Amino acid sequence: MTTSWLPSRCALVESSLAFAAGFLAFLAAVWPDWLESFGIRWDGGSGGLEWALPVLLALVAVFFAARARRHWRIELASSPS
Repeated sequence: MTTSWLPSRCALVESSLAFAAGFLAFLAAVWPDWLESFGIRWDGGSGGLEWALPVLLALVAVFFAARARRHWRIELASSPS
């Protein structure tokens, strides 16, 4: 039986979510007034939401990246050498 070099679906999904959240965090940090372009002013113009959103997305990206790494390492440890 040969093992595949691809990680499990969990690791792939978590890696994809980490990449997407990281990319969105980067976009939100580079373009902080993107919410106002849709006419949304939830923070009353203070800018708090524009900085809270990239921080939250970055935390989500780190969380999913850590989970994907954990799944990847578990699979590597359990695969026959």
